[in-house]
Amino acid sequence: MTFILVGLIPCSQAQDPSVAQIDFEEVNRVVDAPLGNAWNLLPHVAVDSSNSIYVADASNEIIVQMEQHDGTFVREFGGEGQGPGEFGAISTLQVVGGDTLLISDSSNRRLTYWPAEDESPDRVTRLEYTGSFDAAIRLTPNRIITTDQMAYRADDAERDDDRQVVVALHGSDGAMEQDSVQTWETDEVVLSRERGIVFVGDHPFGRENKYAVHAERFYRLWTGEPRVTIYDASLQQVGQFSLAHDAPPVTSDDVDRAVDAIQEEGVVGDIYRSALREAIPDTWPSVVSMFVDDQGYIWIGLRTPPDTPNRWVQCTENGDIVAEGMLPDQVTLEAIRGNRAYGIAEDPEYGGPITVVYSIRD
Repeated sequence: MTFILVGLIPCSQAQDPSVAQIDFEEVNRVVDAPLGNAWNLLPHVAVDSSNSIYVADASNEIIVQMEQHDGTFVREFGGEGQGPGEFGAISTLQVVGGDTLLISDSSNRRLTYWPAEDESPDRVTRLEYTGSFDAAIRLTPNRIITTDQMAYRADDAERDDDRQVVVALHGSDGAMEQDSVQTWETDEVVLSRERGIVFVGDHPFGRENKYAVHAERFYRLWTGEPRVTIYDASLQQVGQFSLAHDAPPVTSDDVDRAVDAIQEEGVVGDIYRSALREAIPDTWPSVVSMFVDDQGYIWIGLRTPPDTPNRWVQCTENGDIVAEGMLPDQVTLEAIRGNRAYGIAEDPEYGGPITVVYSIRD
């Protein structure tokens, strides 16, 4: 018999004296892109057991390795292509057993296993899949999870309201074990079908899925509400908890800033701005992001109004808040190892995303 734990944890619990207050002290801000241009970093940071940092530059399909103590550039590897050690569209990074970097490539539909310090990958596994996938994550040594958001096409407008993320299980050899084992809400986008053009753009106020793995557990969070669902290695639900949190309202100033930030020009830019103004929700997403640290604690970033620090809480699988800290609203944490926290921040002065490293003090 399987028992599923479900709970609602009020935010007032965070005021309990038993909840540790954490100070995040910035120790490094990495802005030296080795190629001389601003990075186009994917929102993923991988950290190995020696605390070397790995980030992906989506503009050049390369992986950049940096030292954790000062963020100095160590090396870059990869590059755009279809050969071994090359990538078409890097989608996720993950450190797996033996400090091997697992890189999923949605364009080439494959996984690359690249051991730390090696000059070439150890192996490349092609995933059996009829369509595309958005992310591929290793849950166990013998099981891979893929998620597929379902592409928007010109002839399928009737499906816009019932799109789902399709989740599949694969073996370590990439073979499909089970398709459509779960279906979840699809990430919200800015969508337009005007002027004979199907336009799909990022939604600055959109809700989206966040995933994490730890110790053969898979964690999913929908940023529309701070609720974490926990699955076993077969993607069967074994637990769930929610945090009570009021999302901040979207103001007219927020909308104006989001519209002004759109960089697309011409007809595409006009369509994007118009479609965004037609798709404004009442509130921001409740959650910034979610990840699981090296000790198995779940971290959830609770969103506050713009230009105010966001509240990051550390939870057990039962939903008990054990610690919390505040971080600038432009920072998204991605990993914690020991007393170091790693994230990506938008830096207007730099002109793009940067990697940030914090020391944790309680």
